[in-house]
Amino acid sequence: MKIDGIATFSAIVFSFLFTIYGFNPFEAYGQAENKTFDIAAVGDIGCGVNGAKTISSIQNNAPDLVIFLGDLSYEPKFDCFFSQTKVLENNNGGSMVLAVIGNHDIDNMYVNESTKKDLTDHYRIPPAGYYSKTFDNGKILVIAMNFTELERENSAAKNILNNDQYAFVKHTLENSNGTYKIIASHAPFISQDCTNIRFCHKPLENWGNAAFTTYHELFKNSGVKLVLSGHNHNYQRAEKDGITYITSGLGGKSQYPITPTAEAKNHFADVYGYLNLIFKKDSIEGKFIPNSGATNKDVFKIALPN
Repeated sequence: MKIDGIATFSAIVFSFLFTIYGFNPFEAYGQAENKTFDIAAVGDIGCGVNGAKTISSIQNNAPDLVIFLGDLSYEPKFDCFFSQTKVLENNNGGSMVLAVIGNHDIDNMYVNESTKKDLTDHYRIPPAGYYSKTFDNGKILVIAMNFTELERENSAAKNILNNDQYAFVKHTLENSNGTYKIIASHAPFISQDCTNIRFCHKPLENWGNAAFTTYHELFKNSGVKLVLSGHNHNYQRAEKDGITYITSGLGGKSQYPITPTAEAKNHFADVYGYLNLIFKKDSIEGKFIPNSGATNKDVFKIALPN
């Protein structure tokens, strides 16, 4: 009788809330269970018309988080980039923003220590250039890598096991309970074969197989689901050992022609736009959203293992 009394009282309370306030606790519970987290990811943007359109498109879709995948302004200063992206960073319900450092952000004829500091201060990037953040109540872990040194042919950074960044990534991944673990890096780990292609940056797998294998095995063994990169000004998606590698470099700068590869499931360089990722309870739904409003050029789903 006591249990029946509690049930009856609960039913009365729920009925009262729904009648007076239009609040249905069962519906609210269902909505909480089905809550999603929305991420936009793109690199190689610039301060031109195409870059501004990409930022506007992202703003219109109001994601929870924006990840800039490096090579942001392509200008002597970052003022132009900060100016056009401030609409994403306002305090009135704007998106959270995370950025990784690209080669054009720190290593060209325009950029010096002062401008680099403007960038790192604005996005609170530590001096080492690599860091991690968690989102959606800790369910999503994003590790931002400072990847440019790995591209240099004679770089000491290729000695991965003695590299501070590798130690940081390894420790962070292995000590995370996140449901979704994501790597964000300007330079790609997997990409098209650059043979006979004028505009093409080699991926890590082509610079030194030992370095790629070491990172890839770490990602595989620690539950990484997504690796996001820019650098090549095109879009590519490939899957290897349950990890989805995506290049999203169509933010606004010149487009790099792309040739098909055996691994790539989708690839193009004929439209500007960004990658949209929707994190659900048991899956990630992804799509490339063109600035033109045309049909999404790539749509995919990554299911979590049971």
